[in-house]
Amino acid sequence: MAGHGRVVVAQRDADDAGPLLPHAAVRLSAGRQEMTEEAQALCFMGGVNSIFVGDALLTTPNPEPTSDAALLARVGLRPLADGSR
Repeated sequence: MAGHGRVVVAQRDADDAGPLLPHAAVRLSAGRQEMTEEAQALCFMGGVNSIFVGDALLTTPNPEPTSDAALLARVGLRPLADGSR
C-alpha cells in the first residue's frame, strides 16, 4: 500500500486538470509501471489524454508499447500517430 497515496493524488490531479484545461495535454508519465491498469483507466476517464511511450522516461521505465496499446484498447481509446487530437 506504500504507493497508494501517490496514485490517489495523480487521479485527483487528472480529475481537476481535464475539465479545467480542456485543450491542454494532460499526461500520465513516469511511474505508470507502479499503477494498476484500473488506476490508469480512472486517470483517462478523469481527463488524462496523453502518455509518454518508449523504453524509459529519464531513469524510470515505461510499460512496453504493446502493453500500452492493449490498455488503450480495453478502455476504448486509440493512439493518434501524429499526436493530433
